[in-house]
Amino acid sequence: DIASALAEVHAHNILHLDIKPANIMLNSKDEAVLIDFGISKRLDNSQQSTSHSMGTPLYLSPEICEGKAYDYKSDIWMLGCVLYEMLTLSQPFNGSTLPELLYNIVHKDVGDVPAIYSDELVKVLRAMLVKDPQQRKSIEEVMKLPGVKERVMMYFINEKYACGDKGFTVITEEEEND
Repeated sequence: DIASALAEVHAHNILHLDIKPANIMLNSKDEAVLIDFGISKRLDNSQQSTSHSMGTPLYLSPEICEGKAYDYKSDIWMLGCVLYEMLTLSQPFNGSTLPELLYNIVHKDVGDVPAIYSDELVKVLRAMLVKDPQQRKSIEEVMKLPGVKERVMMYFINEKYACGDKGFTVITEEEEND
């Protein structure tokens, strides 16, 4: 659900910038919903990245930690941190001080995931937590990974969305009636 929500957010040129467990809630249908867009940023069509840094330190991407320009792939990193936390019940990076935490995010690798999880799921996680944002997958690429694609397709079929080669789009009532 959250990957689908993030795809929709990115399709509208918006960076969430604060993806963390506290910003994921369940609605009345027990679907995960991404909330708190208080520090989100809209990129205009000419902007490919920004350097305005914000977010919860535990989930910051390496590029934000280093004060570099960042883009949608920082949201992917944050989502990967949440997934890691869900799988291991621990945060991917820690530090007793903010500088130590930022250093660890930039230079250390995340720990192993318990062996009870599938190789496909671990590959999805690793694809999201690639240090180099140029090598990190986009949300569209993540959603096309084995194991994710099948679940996403079922979600979109049920929610009046369409999947094409370039990603996922909402089918409007007008299009649905055509």
